[in-house]
Amino acid sequence: YDGKVFYVFSSNAAPFEPNKGYSAFQVYALLEHGGDFSAAANALLKKGFGKVADPMRGVDLSGFNPAVGGEKGAVRDAPPETRSEYEDPGVVPPELFDVPGFVSDYMEHILRVSPYPNRPMAFCAALAMLSHLAGRRFKSVHGTRLNIYLLGLGNSGVGKERPRICNIDLAAESGFGNEIGDSFASGEGLEDSLAFRPAMLYQVDEVDNLFNIVKLKDARAAQINAMLLKFFSESGTFHRMRAKAYDSRNANPVSVICEPHLVLLGTATPRFFYQSMTERSLENGLLARCLVVELGERGMMNDAFEEDIPPGILDFVRRVREPAEGGNIAGLAAGSSTLRPVLKVIGESDEARKRLNEYRQAADVKYSEAESKSKFDAMALWARAGEKVAKLSCLHALSEDPEDPSVTVEGVEWAGRLVDHLTRRMLYMTSLYVFDGEFDERVKKFMRILADKHNRASRSVLLKNTHLDAKDFDSLVKTLQQTGQIRSEITPSGGEVFSLV
Repeated sequence: YDGKVFYVFSSNAAPFEPNKGYSAFQVYALLEHGGDFSAAANALLKKGFGKVADPMRGVDLSGFNPAVGGEKGAVRDAPPETRSEYEDPGVVPPELFDVPGFVSDYMEHILRVSPYPNRPMAFCAALAMLSHLAGRRFKSVHGTRLNIYLLGLGNSGVGKERPRICNIDLAAESGFGNEIGDSFASGEGLEDSLAFRPAMLYQVDEVDNLFNIVKLKDARAAQINAMLLKFFSESGTFHRMRAKAYDSRNANPVSVICEPHLVLLGTATPRFFYQSMTERSLENGLLARCLVVELGERGMMNDAFEEDIPPGILDFVRRVREPAEGGNIAGLAAGSSTLRPVLKVIGESDEARKRLNEYRQAADVKYSEAESKSKFDAMALWARAGEKVAKLSCLHALSEDPEDPSVTVEGVEWAGRLVDHLTRRMLYMTSLYVFDGEFDERVKKFMRILADKHNRASRSVLLKNTHLDAKDFDSLVKTLQQTGQIRSEITPSGGEVFSLV
């Protein structure tokens, strides 16, 4: 998988065990050195792989670690080591924001009119809009609906507002401004809005509150959380309304919403979002359904100017929103929630189908590995990875060709890379923030601060930033030293400096 994992399905492939994944180094050690990993490492060292970094620490094997090697064997500097059990994949590679057709064209429009252009946020807004346009109009050959939940994490002032405004302007210009919402006060309110208009795009700021239900003990947020889970999974079937629901337009009871299509574009500051995470919120399924994109630092100010929405963008919207042949035009226009829409089918090539299956199998392998270690957060995230790849592959196809969309290998490869990266990044970040008890919270905060200081900081800096009194700080440091996670040294000036082991 991705040139990094060799997965064995067969029970007749000695020396490999069935249903287990192996790294390239493990394969080499088993086949060439009978499973003697020390001998394998020494042999590779003699052949020019890796280097001896420190005689006390043995062989540095990063030279042949696929995560460190670049194109054509080039070697990049590895990211600073942290005490997370997951490797940090870093920020999303810029090329993953390039989607041919509507997404790229609309992104460029957003960036031109933004005072502080932010490419990741423009990507989130464009992808969310495309997902909304596809609502109750398109599906994959496997019946997958194209509703997505996107979260953009960025500090105040990085450029989150303008892309949301562009979506409102595009919807108003195209005649569906009433399908864009900015908040929901309750689960019932969200349900009622979809009863009136079964395809909705909600652009919600400070969305971290929805994930903070355990810490805040917020019943309202818990109710919304549960409703978001339902609507995501019921996009291809019926949502049964609560008993007291009614249609205020004609006072007739509404019992079901047929194929509700809810798209969420949420934004939050990274610090508050990750601090809102708990083991329960990781495992309950909402975060696993989300694509979380970090927006990075604030860019340079742009001489933004007013610009009419390009005619090509408006024409794309018009073509996508045309109902399928035989569809109920009046029903779609009125937003009838009880009529089953006639959907256009997004095709796929044989090779694309093969690659989709490979990505699903790879995600299943990751899930099995997490299950064997009782890593419930990783299980929840990898369980939804294949579904995300399928949805994004279809959106890639629709962006490229609204008339006759078909999933391609290129689209699947893009979706697979993006989902894999975002999943690994989320696992890394939550491993630094999600804690089990008060002491674990202190440990992870200490490690985050040390990592932010390039894995080396003085006692005074750590004491100040952890907000602990001297007694609790010394107790924490002693535990981390005894467990071999940090070490300390006395500087020539008599100060104490801590670093990661």
